[in-house]
Amino acid sequence: IGLGWWECQSFRQVQLLLPDHGEEAALLDELTRHVPVDGWLVTYNGRGFDWPLLATRYRMTRRAAPVVEGHLDLLPVVRRVFRHRMADARLRTVELELLDVERHDDVDGWQIPARYLGFLRGGPAHPLAAVIRHNDEDVRSMARLIALLERSYATVDARRSAPAGDLAGLARAYQRAGRPDDALACLDEAVGREEDAIIKS
Repeated sequence: IGLGWWECQSFRQVQLLLPDHGEEAALLDELTRHVPVDGWLVTYNGRGFDWPLLATRYRMTRRAAPVVEGHLDLLPVVRRVFRHRMADARLRTVELELLDVERHDDVDGWQIPARYLGFLRGGPAHPLAAVIRHNDEDVRSMARLIALLERSYATVDARRSAPAGDLAGLARAYQRAGRPDDALACLDEAVGREEDAIIKS
């Protein structure tokens, strides 16, 4: 489990690794200790996969899952805002297309369960090094993505340099979130941008 959070201007990370099935309760208790009740959970596909899986593990160990203020899953945000200019919404694609980050010697996600199960069954620990690096980069990329969204899309002034297609996607996201005024502002900016381009050409 990879965790990251900001402390003032510094980004902190913690990784929790379950060394054996018998230690699961201790791992879940440690996770609870790191999740503040007034914080927001930020994930990438976590609403549909990671968090329900963890909530199930809490129930199976007769523990309550941590209560959080809210949950922001960045995958639907990426799909709504950037799908017009990316082949898919995988985090690796986001890194290449939006964050200018390229991983080297990375393990593919589909390989991770086999490496971890091999370790749990008494295999060597060294194959997990790549898994830990992969998890570390996932958390860092979510932080980078949040920073990009805040820097380039969070305010009217910031959005003035955003591509028109991104603004149309952001309008969809605002509309879905029940913020029609923000959606209209994004659409006005996108249409104005397109009209300026036509006049200049």
